[in-house]
Amino acid sequence: MKNANQIDDDSTNLIVQHAHKSKHDEIQIGICCIYLFNSESETAPAWFNCLMMASRDNLQHIVNKIQDMLIHKYLKISKVVKNGILRLLNEMARASLPSHAIINILLRQIIGGEHGPDNIHLVESLLDICIEHRAWLEKNQECLQSVFFRYLRLIQVRF
Repeated sequence: MKNANQIDDDSTNLIVQHAHKSKHDEIQIGICCIYLFNSESETAPAWFNCLMMASRDNLQHIVNKIQDMLIHKYLKISKVVKNGILRLLNEMARASLPSHAIINILLRQIIGGEHGPDNIHLVESLLDICIEHRAWLEKNQECLQSVFFRYLRLIQVRF
């Protein structure tokens, strides 16, 4: 590897082989951390593919860890990590992975009537993900209803 943000095929294969031999969860969390802190969008898909190949459970372990972090520590998470979570959620939706619970938790973090840049970024980012991956969202009717009613409430608060 040339630097921490780049990954080549040999490195990916080595990581995946090691992940399937032992300490699967720890390696998976480590790859996810690299992905979340990686601000270069060009290399993010390579790290996501590495994460997918190392996963044995369709990233369910990662989804559970992110859910726990968002529920208990959302206000303490840095902007870089929040953006990384949104980027990861977008990649998970693109891959049709069951990560609807993360959307539900992030919807609860939206503050109605708040016009701060962080809140507006969260509202717009989630809406972009939901529009871009509509078919994925429609697979989970409960999540679709949550998104629909949350954005209706935001419109009602705004006008």
